[in-house]
Amino acid sequence: MVNIVCLKRVAEPVLPSAAWLGRLREAASNPLEVAKAEGVKRTVAANLAPWGRVCLQDVEWILRKSVFSAFRPLRGRRNWQCRLALLERGIPTVEPLLYLEVRHGPFIVHTYDVSRWLACENLGKTARNRNQVSEGRLLDVLKKACALASMLHDKGFVHGDLKWSNFLWIDNLAPKVLLSDLDHVEQSASAEKQGKDLARFLLSALEFGMGWETARWLSEWYLENRKARPAGFEKYLDKHIGKKRKKYEKRCSEACLEKDPK
Repeated sequence: MVNIVCLKRVAEPVLPSAAWLGRLREAASNPLEVAKAEGVKRTVAANLAPWGRVCLQDVEWILRKSVFSAFRPLRGRRNWQCRLALLERGIPTVEPLLYLEVRHGPFIVHTYDVSRWLACENLGKTARNRNQVSEGRLLDVLKKACALASMLHDKGFVHGDLKWSNFLWIDNLAPKVLLSDLDHVEQSASAEKQGKDLARFLLSALEFGMGWETARWLSEWYLENRKARPAGFEKYLDKHIGKKRKKYEKRCSEACLEKDPK
């Protein structure tokens, strides 16, 4: 027996789940642009009424994962719920529109995740190609990303993979920064988890060749924006930076390591 679970943020149009599935299959088979295609996972730009251009993630489940889906929480549905929780608390992320699961009995065989299409840039890619953007522009976006990390932690969440590549920014007169890749987001005020989150963010400065000076500047900006920190936060931040520093220092030139935080 085929069972379809359909979750929507927008009430209109009111359609049965089977009709939504038909629309999604049509949109996925006629993409406007293919952003990513890796095996059974595809991310495409597509036209989908009533929203027009959307970002559509289309995943066909392999047998092993399909079998386990009857016994494990679903990452896609959890991701959907995380995005709603963040938006409800004023934390900007990509707007979810529709999530649909196709099941055969208790087993997932296909999922579709639809979000608002955004003409945006990836912060990691921008930092890697920073010769194509002004220094002032890049620093402005980094400050906004840092303030967003601070807001996320103040609201009692951790991202779990807070690297620069998981920030998107909209290039306009006042750049807007959003969080993406929410597979590991959880609600937590843990000093260790928040310290680890920030360590990953700061170490991205080395990953993209901007050095300890930039990492220290971002750390100061984060603390300036943070309303309150759990006890032991700095200790865990230092601990996680210490564990990973050698790995990231290998990616940096000698010049960008001259101003070491020791």
